Amino acid sequence: MRTPFRGQIKHHPLFVRDVRRMPWGESEDLLKRSSLRLFLAVQAVSVGVWLLVAGLMYLALADYDRNLYRFATSVVLQADLLIMVATILAGLVLDVMSMRAALNSISGEVLAGRWDLIRLTALHENGVVRAKHSIAQLHTWRPTLIMVAVRFAMIWIYVLAYFFAPGILLRDAAQMTSRLSMFVYAPVESLLVLLISAFTAAIYILEPLWRMKAMTALGLTISSYILNGPLAMLASMGAIFAVWLAQLIIFASLTVVFGVFAPLFFFSSTVTFLYVYSLGVSLINGLTIYGFYILLQEWSLRRVMRRIARDK
Repeated sequence: MRTPFRGQIKHHPLFVRDVRRMPWGESEDLLKRSSLRLFLAVQAVSVGVWLLVAGLMYLALADYDRNLYRFATSVVLQADLLIMVATILAGLVLDVMSMRAALNSISGEVLAGRWDLIRLTALHENGVVRAKHSIAQLHTWRPTLIMVAVRFAMIWIYVLAYFFAPGILLRDAAQMTSRLSMFVYAPVESLLVLLISAFTAAIYILEPLWRMKAMTALGLTISSYILNGPLAMLASMGAIFAVWLAQLIIFASLTVVFGVFAPLFFFSSTVTFLYVYSLGVSLINGLTIYGFYILLQEWSLRRVMRRIARDK
């Protein structure tokens, strides 16, 4: 992942001043090394959490339903899917943390009496806003990286659990080969399924990063308009609700549109058309998610620039 140390921003006076107060403020390399250690540590912790959840789900089964086959073929997968859903819902926590990281960006400078000095300098509005946005991203970098790392872990754990866990736990090679045989008997369909899965997994893993960038930019906008801390926090909660509602409306609309054309593919003479349709849906969903966050981020940053330019 690309860190907030980027381009000319990392040399901007405001960025340099604020980043020195952080543990990794010495250099981008230090941030990358600490991020890699955190990423690897989260992989190990994720495996432990997954096994714990799978064990609890297994113990929750009725006595007659507890057996190694059920655990190897379904429980481990269900536990992984449960954690996947939990990480999506945890996006709300990331939204709050992203907002909090940005709410003091401009209002804090104003209340400390430094904002007038910044406005009188030759620093361009675009550089000031981008520097503040990068600092807000750095404040939220660790929780965002943890979210990305957990999602990455859930993907590779699911792949291993689906293809290899039954064969290993049941000591039955046929269980493993039966799930891999589709690549031999239906190579075209298997390739399409692989593309759909890879694209969906990439969106699932990278979405927290896109989300964090957009929400910190939105928090920066609120910081430029509202100086009162409690009021700004209340406004940020309203903004988070509005973003979730907008996303719900967009995807509900896409679902209706996709549903209109779905029968043409679901009742086609070959399953290949169904996979092609599913790949198209995945591509459109991914572009919609990415586009939504980019538009929200750029709109928010432009609002801040206009606010600063108006006050000069």
